[in-house]
Amino acid sequence: MVREEQHVRTQPSPVNINTETREKRNLFARTRADAATTSPTVEPVIELDDDSFPTAITGCITIVDFWAPWCGPCKTLHPMFDKLADKHGTHPKLQFARVNVDTSPSAAEAFNIQSIPTLVVLNQSGQELDREVGLPGKRRLQRLARNARHTLSKGERQ
Repeated sequence: MVREEQHVRTQPSPVNINTETREKRNLFARTRADAATTSPTVEPVIELDDDSFPTAITGCITIVDFWAPWCGPCKTLHPMFDKLADKHGTHPKLQFARVNVDTSPSAAEAFNIQSIPTLVVLNQSGQELDREVGLPGKRRLQRLARNARHTLSKGERQ
C-alpha cells in the first residue's frame, strides 16, 4: 500500500494580516504626524539655477555638481554626492549644490562645462579651486571634500 503525503499549505490567519496592516497604518500615521510637527530640515544639497547661482556661491566654499536628468553617470553620482554632503556639509562655510545644465545653461557656460557629470569646487569668491570631470570614485569624492574643508581651515587661520 502506497501512502500519499498530503501537503498542507499554511496561510497567515486573517487576524495576523489585519493586525499587521493595522500596525503599518499606525506607523504611517505616526510618521506623517512626526513630519508635520517637526521643523523642516535643511537639504544637504541645494538645487541652483541660472538666477540663484551667482548669489548662492559667494561667501562660502561650494562643491557644485553639474548634471542632467538624462545622464546615467549623473544618476549614479547623486547618492554618493548626497552622502558626501551629509558627512561634510555640517560646516557653515561649506555647501554642496547641484546645477541642471539643461535648465541652467548660463551657469554651465560660465564654468565651461563640456561633459557631465562635472564637479567644481569654488572658493568664497566663486573662483574655481578644483574640478573633476566624469564619474569619480568614492576616494576622489572624499578628497574633494577634504581639500575644500582644508581650504576653509586655512582661511580661518589667516
